[in-house]
Amino acid sequence: LKGAIMGLDDTITEWLHARGSRQLTVDLAKDLARESKSGWFITTHGNAEFVVGKFAVVKYTPNHVIWRNDGQLLIFHSVESARIFLADELKVLAPAIFNFR
Repeated sequence: LKGAIMGLDDTITEWLHARGSRQLTVDLAKDLARESKSGWFITTHGNAEFVVGKFAVVKYTPNHVIWRNDGQLLIFHSVESARIFLADELKVLAPAIFNFR
């Protein structure tokens, strides 16, 4: 990240690699959110669940959704619970919401 805005050549994957991780864990997401509040999203996952993540300027990969610190995908059963997590844990107040159901 360059300041609070991601540059075209600086993706989340590179940010994670610099920190020795392949997944955006909850702890790393908190660090990333302190650097950048924009680009966070909530989207559907499976039939009745939601995940949260962060867009990169250049590309999207599965590394950009948040994983629990135990290696399991962090899932929510409603948009509201995902929104509460983002607000309480990452201090992100206005995520994009994609609900294709």
